[in-house]
Amino acid sequence: MFTSNVSSQTLNPVLNDNIITDSAVVRYVWTSWNLLIVLTTFVGDSLVLVASVKYRAIKLHPFVVTVIQNIAVSNLLLSTLILQRTVALVQGTDHVAGAVCYAKAYLGAYAQTGSVLLVCTMTLSKFVLLRYPLRGGTIGARQAHQFCAAMWLLSLYFPLLFISTNQRYVDFDPRLYDCAYNFDSAPWSYLKPLSCLLVGVLPNTVIVVTTS
Repeated sequence: MFTSNVSSQTLNPVLNDNIITDSAVVRYVWTSWNLLIVLTTFVGDSLVLVASVKYRAIKLHPFVVTVIQNIAVSNLLLSTLILQRTVALVQGTDHVAGAVCYAKAYLGAYAQTGSVLLVCTMTLSKFVLLRYPLRGGTIGARQAHQFCAAMWLLSLYFPLLFISTNQRYVDFDPRLYDCAYNFDSAPWSYLKPLSCLLVGVLPNTVIVVTTS
């Protein structure tokens, strides 16, 4: 059975520095903020999916619309994962069940990476379609689905690295009431900078360049 490695006792010095306190007021304000994020994301992204899939109300190039749909799905997944932190905040707990913590850490890394890659895909596709409008007729929703599927597969980068390095190195941080992978093991001394470059710096550079 999976267990979390960090407890509130381990991090008491940080807790006592008022970075995050155990005050009920602080927890309820943070809980309200998390619920607002979940609610607005569910409503907004659900409307995007319904409008684009059922009513075809988004009048953009089919490739771009398909990518937007995939971004909406990744946002919905991320908002669902926020519920783990919200429940922990309501309970004021200093630990979370192992299986829940592992699901949050792995799926969170997967969805966050997917979101970045999909936004990069959207901005790049819009740039190409504007730069080469005559080629827009040669690509459509089918090609977009294939491209997005490739982005979702690439998003397995972090979960697969987690499994190959130390799959059990997941902690619940009571300062943030959140579960995350702990990158302190030796292989991450070189994997972390490389990973930041591949799935952080490069995609965001493409986003900046194609939107400027």
